[in-house]
Amino acid sequence: MQKRNYLPGLPLPRGYIKRPRLQEILARSLENTVTTVSAPPGYGKTTLVSAYVQKLSVTLVWHNFSDLDNETSHFWRSLARAARKEFTVMAEVMERQEFPESAAAMSEFLQELESQEEFLGKEHRVVMVFDNFELIKNQQVLDFLNLMQSLNQVYHSLSVHVIMISNEGIMNISVQPLHLLYESTHKYRSLNTVDLAFTEEEVQHLFRIYGKELASEDLQDVMETMEGWPLVVHAYAALGEDEREVIFQNTFNMMSANYYGNYEPAIQTLLIKLSGFKAFNLEIILKLLSNHGSEKTSEITRQLATNPFIEVSVRDQSFRFVKPYHHFLSSKFLLLDEKKQSETMDILGDYLFDYTDMRMVIELYIKANHYDGITRCLTMLSPYNLGIPYTQRILKYLQSLGEDLTKTNPWIRFFTGQEYFKYNRVEQAVTLIAELVAELEENQEENQRILGECYLLQAIMSLRQEEIFDLSLLEKAVKSLPGGSILTNQQSYLVNENEIFFLPADGSKNAEEMAAYFYQFIELFSQVSNGCLSGFDYLFDAQRYLGLCNYEKAEFRANQAIFKATLSHQHDIVINAYNVLINAAFGRGENKGIRKYLQSLDAYCEENDTEKFRDLRDVLAASYSFYINERDGIAQWIREADLHRYYNEKRSFVGKNILVCAMCAYQEENYSLFSALVDEIDELLSQRSIWTLNVDRHLLHGLDYLQQEEPEKASAAFVKAYQLVRRENLFYPLMRYGGYLTPLLNLVKEKQLEEIDYQWLGELERLCNLHSKNLRLIRAEYGNVKKGYTQSVTKLTPREMQVLKLLAGGLSRSDIAFNLGVSISGVQKFLSNIYAKLGAKNSADAVSIAHSRQII
Repeated sequence: MQKRNYLPGLPLPRGYIKRPRLQEILARSLENTVTTVSAPPGYGKTTLVSAYVQKLSVTLVWHNFSDLDNETSHFWRSLARAARKEFTVMAEVMERQEFPESAAAMSEFLQELESQEEFLGKEHRVVMVFDNFELIKNQQVLDFLNLMQSLNQVYHSLSVHVIMISNEGIMNISVQPLHLLYESTHKYRSLNTVDLAFTEEEVQHLFRIYGKELASEDLQDVMETMEGWPLVVHAYAALGEDEREVIFQNTFNMMSANYYGNYEPAIQTLLIKLSGFKAFNLEIILKLLSNHGSEKTSEITRQLATNPFIEVSVRDQSFRFVKPYHHFLSSKFLLLDEKKQSETMDILGDYLFDYTDMRMVIELYIKANHYDGITRCLTMLSPYNLGIPYTQRILKYLQSLGEDLTKTNPWIRFFTGQEYFKYNRVEQAVTLIAELVAELEENQEENQRILGECYLLQAIMSLRQEEIFDLSLLEKAVKSLPGGSILTNQQSYLVNENEIFFLPADGSKNAEEMAAYFYQFIELFSQVSNGCLSGFDYLFDAQRYLGLCNYEKAEFRANQAIFKATLSHQHDIVINAYNVLINAAFGRGENKGIRKYLQSLDAYCEENDTEKFRDLRDVLAASYSFYINERDGIAQWIREADLHRYYNEKRSFVGKNILVCAMCAYQEENYSLFSALVDEIDELLSQRSIWTLNVDRHLLHGLDYLQQEEPEKASAAFVKAYQLVRRENLFYPLMRYGGYLTPLLNLVKEKQLEEIDYQWLGELERLCNLHSKNLRLIRAEYGNVKKGYTQSVTKLTPREMQVLKLLAGGLSRSDIAFNLGVSISGVQKFLSNIYAKLGAKNSADAVSIAHSRQII
């Protein structure tokens, strides 16, 4: 072998992608003793190492293992042949000796090697590459390879680094590398499936080599289904979408032959059963292997750990399937007999919300037509566990069961009602649940549990519609659900982009009475909710006091909401409570308070998993930006009014999104877009009552009519907004518009309308002027646009800065995770935040933007 022409003996293949992030890892690994590169076929292991060693200026010994190398004399001769190409002195010593079968013989061999003239007075650096390492089962050969690691510590004239390439996870070189990864990182480095998988940028680069360009949706689809598997991505790029099914069939055949069919039946069955889990641990394995002894179970678990399509986390002792392998195994679920399917479904049900992917579980239930399993799960599912596509899927399945089953199992209709509600088909949900309650109440004792759930769901739907719910029915729900409700195993679902404060349309309660109502509601709700909506009542009160411009009481209630909601991880309540604190600080014109609360919000979001509320933070950051005319603080999707990506799953939570997009368009004098967005608010409010948004809607119409030079309509719109807030002296909903409101106020003053209390209007005008003055002072203090306060909201957190710097250094997601001591999924969440804040499309784009803005 000539190293400079190596692959092995072939040029680099067409479509070879340079991967500097991996080359850097290999370069750093030379300081260690061992590097392992473990992944299934088609992950470019040999290609990667080959491209790397071509550039090295050290002695190289590359040995491709075969099954024959399990015979020690054959291994010794073949290793000597490999060494002769560049490490002649080692080959000559080996040819004079037999394979060292003992530690003493190994020491004799190394001493003779070190005594050779070429070693005297000089250091000799050697890289030894062992390819197809998984073929070696002979313990004597493994012991020899393990002893090679001691060279750096004992024989100072030799500096040997070993690279092991394996199609399986390496579990045996005397000490398990999986543990060394955490315990001896200065001696050991590992590259695995996650590291070797293509990133989005590398996939796009590959397709460009073949003269193609992937749309962003197609790129996401490729990453989702193939998870960056280079072999499959290469084939897809070279052949095209028409051959996609053939590509997947070929890969499934390869998996079947090498990572399924070659296992004994017990492991095959276990793998299929495990496909219902998104992750699994030893406890789950033991449950699924309940009929096997401990020794057999340990052996099976060891075999799972060597499967390169199964990622192993030593730190939390859990396992995860690589997605293509997961799809392959789940496709075989129907091969299990009915009893095994049923047993597996029962165990899946024990781990709902912890280790199971609910989407996968539903798919398995439907594939197996497992009626008992799916109806059992209906009693454990809340309205917000599944995405919209799966909502439609399960609704279609439930509707196909037939009237006989539907009538005899009220849980089916209850779950259908939940799903209608989630899909924002609220009227259908209300009607269905009301009909179900009427039937169930005929035999209350037998249907006590499901009646309690129905009452609670009616209460939740009532609040979503901003209607008052009879608390006596909620009291019945509490009595019927001593073990708690299935509707409250998720985070709160009444708070997101929209305010929670409202007044009933019929005027039956004033603001103070509404606050008292919510305190009673939460007191009852907390008895069955396990902390869900904790702090909701305080947040309602905080927003009420903010509306009254009673900033001191608003801050007190908001801090109470944060304290309670933080304990139960109600992130949307916490974020909205911080929004109250920030708005109160703006109302007072307190720069110090603004900075303090923005920093606290940043710290909270960094310490907690708030990724699902990223758009809420974008909206809030944009609303603050309007106060100081800071366009750079507004996310790109808001500036472009790209709302529809939020509509699919969150139609009922887009009120504030549309409002902020509308104000952005108005600020930029894009009045046609502004007018269209105001019409969207009208459409939303025709489907659902949102009190605070209704106030905003009328004000925006007033501004729109002013631009159209229709003063009569403008003043009429203002009167509607005025009437909603005047009775309760709620100044803040109007005052926060500051200078934007001045033309409308002047118009109304000129007209001297009978409906208007002009003394009250004068106080509103004073507050608006004070607000505008405070904002001018804030803008002056912040000065430079790039140092404007909105950057405190959308700036990178300290942890995000760490991730960005490591990314710019060429590190992979797994390397970043290892450096920071977090999970790979945690790194991905940080990256998503970074992309959103910088307006970047991918990691390369993010690094480029960060350099151009001198962020790093």
